Amino acid sequence: MILGERFRVGAFKRWLYGRDYRDLWATPIEVTVLDLDRIGGGLTPLRTGGAGQSISLHFTGQDGRRYTVRSLDKDPMKRKWDELKNTVVDDVLQDMISALLPTGALVVDPLLEATGILHTKHTLVVIPDDQRLGEYRKNFAGLIGMLQEHPSEGPDDTPGFAGSRKISGTDKLWKRLEKTPCNRVDARAYLKARLMDFLINDRDRHYGQWRWARFPAGDCHTWLPIPEDRDQAFVDFDGFGMAVARRGLPMQIEFDDAYPSLVGLSTTGWELDRQFLAELNKAAWD
Repeated sequence: MILGERFRVGAFKRWLYGRDYRDLWATPIEVTVLDLDRIGGGLTPLRTGGAGQSISLHFTGQDGRRYTVRSLDKDPMKRKWDELKNTVVDDVLQDMISALLPTGALVVDPLLEATGILHTKHTLVVIPDDQRLGEYRKNFAGLIGMLQEHPSEGPDDTPGFAGSRKISGTDKLWKRLEKTPCNRVDARAYLKARLMDFLINDRDRHYGQWRWARFPAGDCHTWLPIPEDRDQAFVDFDGFGMAVARRGLPMQIEFDDAYPSLVGLSTTGWELDRQFLAELNKAAWD
């Protein structure tokens, strides 16, 4: 299967818009068919998702856990700028998807495993053309995406994901932190996760890209970060056009021998960084 034939362009476009990961998007690969019978003891479609550039299909497993397949290909014009669709602007934005490493999540997983950062594992799959998809069959049969299991809690306050007792999104975590000082985020664990973000050039680390796992700490609770959504890992906006654009848009970063602009790499994470890293001294960074 070919992930993105449209990214196979001529020399001029490569010079202007960048080489990016075009060759990887346009190279035929083998993709495992999602086994609806085996994964999770059997998968049942639950609902669609994808508020940003991706689309996703959520499943429930017979094991009581939730699973999601998120599309590899993206649509920057999804749910916005209808008046610009089928224009030159649309063409340029669609072409910029070639700056994303299509299988970046598969590269990141072993790095997180080696450094002890909590994470979910990804598998590249294609959704089968199967009647069990029901109403979702038309839009999702044949879709290539990343399968991942959602971090889940154990029943009746028993250990769940990675031995944690509770899983929370960032919004609910804020409320818990404000409610009692007995809830705290492990700042060193968060720092380690952020340094990994810098290493893999992941610029898209806003507060919605994290979940949090609660562990007991005496009479209190410690929350460890679970970074999610690695679509932007190893992002590489090269090419003459992007070099010019970077003067006003520092987030259009390259993946090169040297680190890119710290502003471009860290802007989306400033809110969490200011909250959770302030307590650390220089020795923690060293």
